[in-house]
Amino acid sequence: MFTGRDREVDALLRGLREGAEPVCVVTGAPGIGKTALALRVAHALRGEFPGGQLYVDLRGADPAAAADPAEVLAGFLRALGVDGPAVPADPDERAALYRSLVADRRLLVVLDNAAGAGQVRPLLPGAGGGVLVTSRYRLGGLERRVALELPLLDEPAALSLLALAAGPDRIAAAPEAARELVRLCGRLPLALRVVGAELAALPHRGPAHLVARLEDERARLDVLDGVRAGLRLSYRALPADARALLRGLALLDAPDCAAWTAAAALDRPLRAAEEALDALTAAHLLEACGPDATGRPRYRMHDLVRAFGRELAPPDAAAVVRRVLACWVALVREGRRAHQGLDYPGLGGRTAARVPDPAVLAGPRAEPVAWLGAERDALVATVRQAARADPYACWELAAGAEYLFDLRSDLAGWQAVQEAGLAAARGVGDRTGEAVLLVGLGRLRTCREERGPARAMLGAGEALFEELGDAHGAAYAGWLLSYLDRIQGRLDEAARRCRRIAPVFEAAGDRYGQAHALRGIGQVLLARGETGRALEVLREALAVSVSGGAAWPRMCMLRWVADAHRLLGRLDEAEAGFGEVLAFTVGSGDLAGQSAARIGLGKIAQDRGDTAGALRHLRAADALGRRSGQSLVRALAGPAPARALLASGDTPAARAVLEEALSSCRRMNARPLLAQLESALAEVPV
Repeated sequence: MFTGRDREVDALLRGLREGAEPVCVVTGAPGIGKTALALRVAHALRGEFPGGQLYVDLRGADPAAAADPAEVLAGFLRALGVDGPAVPADPDERAALYRSLVADRRLLVVLDNAAGAGQVRPLLPGAGGGVLVTSRYRLGGLERRVALELPLLDEPAALSLLALAAGPDRIAAAPEAARELVRLCGRLPLALRVVGAELAALPHRGPAHLVARLEDERARLDVLDGVRAGLRLSYRALPADARALLRGLALLDAPDCAAWTAAAALDRPLRAAEEALDALTAAHLLEACGPDATGRPRYRMHDLVRAFGRELAPPDAAAVVRRVLACWVALVREGRRAHQGLDYPGLGGRTAARVPDPAVLAGPRAEPVAWLGAERDALVATVRQAARADPYACWELAAGAEYLFDLRSDLAGWQAVQEAGLAAARGVGDRTGEAVLLVGLGRLRTCREERGPARAMLGAGEALFEELGDAHGAAYAGWLLSYLDRIQGRLDEAARRCRRIAPVFEAAGDRYGQAHALRGIGQVLLARGETGRALEVLREALAVSVSGGAAWPRMCMLRWVADAHRLLGRLDEAEAGFGEVLAFTVGSGDLAGQSAARIGLGKIAQDRGDTAGALRHLRAADALGRRSGQSLVRALAGPAPARALLASGDTPAARAVLEEALSSCRRMNARPLLAQLESALAEVPV
């Protein structure tokens, strides 16, 4: 049974037909179909190698049972017509006789299941012949014309293979169950053949029956015992650290990982972990799927390898998971400090934080957003796993990683991790964690413009922090509530909150929070038209943010300083500020920040009479706002693009922009902005 490898067959046929002594190597995971591919190609070439074909299974999957090249040479010589007594005893003499016999023959040699280049090299026939080698391992040091690493089958090819094994009518009668079988087999040819044979042998059982058996991961390899046997051979050939790492990584739910995760699982330095990863990758028990956004490789484990690894779970399996979680906590804390200059309010180090090697801190320290962005999917899976393994780590990871989901406008991921964190905190009665996550989810609701639920969650979080005597946490909730007050027109209340919480942040050494409280006061002054006073307060906020040592808080303040400069007519200073904010937010992937900077630059262009430039910036801001999913970002820009469109003569487009912005503001109950937009719409000619 063979299907789905047309591209690979063509590449090998071309390689073996061209040149003198072509060597083609096929590598891949156990069960991926290397032998089937080699036999298909050899069969297709049977008329093109008149000297014949030699085939041998080198048994390289099990080093203890691997074939001795000298014994293989003896077998080749006998196949070439040399009588047994005439086979030389000396291995070098056997090799010399072999090459002399095939020198004038166009011969194809198939070396299946090689252990390494050293096993293959003595068996190469020399000029005139072709060699096709398969191996589970990457054969370094072996010159080859073609080197293929077999991927998993795509779904159509996997379904075709299953139909060949089980019978096409069986598969056609239950297409959904067949697709689920393909998924559970991980599109691995050997697994599909085993399942197909099982279906063929049990005509009274439909595919759904096997789906039910395979869905239980603990019993999956009982059905696919041939896969288990192949994996066991590869596992036995690994060095000790690589075996331990396979067992450790199999315990983790994350879909992929970086080298630091391997170091934590092994509790070894990063260099040792990288060597173990290389061994697993060379044996095709891990797939290298990088580099990620930080330039570092990532690794992925096939579902069936994971199931096999979990069967071998060590007695200290829970300790391995806790080590990885402790490293996660340490790295997320480090990233948050690098990004914002502080730990999340409410975090007091209750969760264990430990790294196996200080070198792993370099990523989040140097590139906190890019580092955590590369870990995004792993983080979501880890938070969910931590809910079972360590609820305190669960809620701290959910809270500490908030900055990534906020910056990237990843509202779905944000909700998933924070709801898991809140449930974990409540499950163990951790009221601090509950307060932290209530505030975090309130902030998420704010970003979604769900003002009522946002205010309720923030108020509940603030009250719980106050009950716990945590003034710092309550101040953080108060800052977010002041934002809602300002957006909804309660300027006096917003200013009172900010004045009350600014000294709380200062006393806590939280320059990030202090700067935001000052910024809130400055924004209220801007809304009241007191631009000169606003600029003074916003400059103070900027100076405080700089003292915190992190770049991102400074950008949050610089945006508003630039806006005050614009309102005062200092357009060059405003343009420089918004330009710096735009460059930074593009680098960090901050969609809302980019949109705000574009709005500022568009307004500056309008002030200079540059209608075309204004429209360019404001249309880009609108597109970014749509991508972020935060309609307030776009509504804030409403009057500016409407004026630019009117100036360009496009009255219908100007009206449409304002009407869309008005719809968003009514939904959000953003009264001050609503009044501005209604006034702007009234000025648009009908």
